[in-house]
Amino acid sequence: MNSFPLAFFPERRNTAVVALHTLLGLGLMAGPLFAAWTIERWLSFPLSLLVVCAALAIAVAVTSFPDANTAMRSARLQQEEKTQEELDAPPAPQRSAMFWLFMAIAVLYAFAEGTFSSWVAIYLQQARHLPETTAAAALSAFWGALVASRLLVSVIVVRVAAERIWQILPVVMILAFLLLPYVDSAASGIALFALAGFACSVFFPLTMALVSRQFDQHVGWVAAMLGAGLGAFAIGALRHWLTPEQLCRVSAVYPALALGLIAATLRKSRGGGS
Repeated sequence: MNSFPLAFFPERRNTAVVALHTLLGLGLMAGPLFAAWTIERWLSFPLSLLVVCAALAIAVAVTSFPDANTAMRSARLQQEEKTQEELDAPPAPQRSAMFWLFMAIAVLYAFAEGTFSSWVAIYLQQARHLPETTAAAALSAFWGALVASRLLVSVIVVRVAAERIWQILPVVMILAFLLLPYVDSAASGIALFALAGFACSVFFPLTMALVSRQFDQHVGWVAAMLGAGLGAFAIGALRHWLTPEQLCRVSAVYPALALGLIAATLRKSRGGGS
């Protein structure tokens, strides 16, 4: 989906990408609330999704996509306009230590986000014995805070260096993980997952922005969604040996490691390393 805003809105690609991710976040925020509302009529939820997906399939089928040849010509013209310095940049990011640092950071982040988003309901219901509606509200708070904070930080980053925000957010993730074992009410659970949403808000977009400065043709290599899936399943396997509270504390290792790699990345970047 990230490729389509660039194709449909080449003149406003940044705005289009932000709009896409904002809408995705709004859907992720509203989904748990809708599921909780239909819990007594559980068939209503999948049937509603079926109707919506069918409508989307029809809409996509009748949509006229940009001509591929036109897009290729535009890309070729942009390539020709690159300076000689850009053309001399290393063409293979997999040979760069800097690239692998960024990739490790992205995967570690995805482990953290996957843990927050995939296990919030299970943790609050099974470990803290809170009702399903509270768990759904906490998940919505996570995604809602992520969307709102993304919009807020997009304004702040104009005045504050992106690298500074990039360094701060893992610290907030660590704080959220370490405080989660002390949830004792619906309010504290919702508040802490909202804090986690704030911590996750722009970390991945900032990672993409920073890595694209050096590897603008290879940003797709940073496959963080693999990390999100592995993070969710790894936590499930660890539940056989650790309590949910211990799992939260162990998960703080992900952003802690990412913080160390961020320091190494920034140090290497200032030194002009590749």
